[in-house]
Amino acid sequence: MVPRSNSRLYIPYAAFTIHINLANLPLRGNMPSNPDFADSYFKLHAKGSDLRARQHSLDFLWVKRFLQKGEFLSFDSNPQINIIDIGCAAGDFSRLFSPIGKVYGVEINESESIKARKVLFQVGDSYPLDVTFDLILIRGTLQHLPTSKEFFDFVATNLKSKGVLAILANPNSSSPMFKRTGTLPALNVYKGFSSNFEVFNRHSLENRLKGIEFSEIEIKYDYFRTPYARPCLDIPLGILSLLTGRNFGRPFPGNMFNWIGRRI
Repeated sequence: MVPRSNSRLYIPYAAFTIHINLANLPLRGNMPSNPDFADSYFKLHAKGSDLRARQHSLDFLWVKRFLQKGEFLSFDSNPQINIIDIGCAAGDFSRLFSPIGKVYGVEINESESIKARKVLFQVGDSYPLDVTFDLILIRGTLQHLPTSKEFFDFVATNLKSKGVLAILANPNSSSPMFKRTGTLPALNVYKGFSSNFEVFNRHSLENRLKGIEFSEIEIKYDYFRTPYARPCLDIPLGILSLLTGRNFGRPFPGNMFNWIGRRI
């Protein structure tokens, strides 16, 4: 159970601002977890492939700007540059980074990994501990890892000095929607069981990254610029969710966050 908060939520909508005192809202917890979700997950997500492709492009551009701004990686092809995407699925997002260097993928779903092998340098079902990386990507996957410690250990040992870590499309456990309803649209539920094991926010994420020094950190809570946003629908339904505790499965400001940083 998430402790009550005395904070307030300020939602600018149209020509007025709505104030909701979160301390007056009852909070709900999460559903139990079930690791047997992979096939259902990909069938569900195939329905929104066009929107996802547009979001992939936006996320890629955000990472690209970070890399170019700090001159961390050149976008000239370099076979010495190693990139990995954890939970790469069919490689639709990972392949965008192919012009930089060799792109590896980790994917446990066999049908998706077969697709990914056609577009990525190398794909396996476990962390390649014998390779060090200039860029580690994990997008929409961190909450699905039953043992996230292995991921953070992998980052600590296999991300090069001055390498970049990009953790994208993360459900935000500090969002008002999560605190009120105990779930978010990006937290998939199948047959009454949740496929989610640990939901992070900025502070819990950075706490898990303690011991790995990062600089140039950027964090983005995006909603209005995403292809999923329908403010005229999402904002009223989101307010109704906050008032009633019922989740309507729509995006809402603050639900998701991206984190990126360069290792010192």
